[in-house]
Amino acid sequence: MKYLKDLIKKIGKTRLKVWLSAMLIMILMFDMSRMPDQQVTAKILLVGIRTYKLYISPRLSSFVQCKYEPSCSIYGYKSIEMYGAFWGSIRTAARICRCTPWDHSDRFDPP
Repeated sequence: MKYLKDLIKKIGKTRLKVWLSAMLIMILMFDMSRMPDQQVTAKILLVGIRTYKLYISPRLSSFVQCKYEPSCSIYGYKSIEMYGAFWGSIRTAARICRCTPWDHSDRFDPP
């Protein structure tokens, strides 16, 4: 622990944050270059969607209903499975943004 504190003092907190951010971006870029079924970030997002479906969605179902078929969480899950973490997340965010009372598009919207 003392070694870590000395290292932080030596290189400075700002440089350490920049270095860690650069390393994280490099790791994410490497992960995004892989096939969708091999992406660690996609697997993390899929676990998050499954957790939402198991614990949060049942509590919201009494007063919130999705107007699309399949629901946005299923759409997001399938999109991330098919396109990977980056493009699947963009497609899911676009789908959620379309979910407004003013949108009169077709209710069936496959990923």
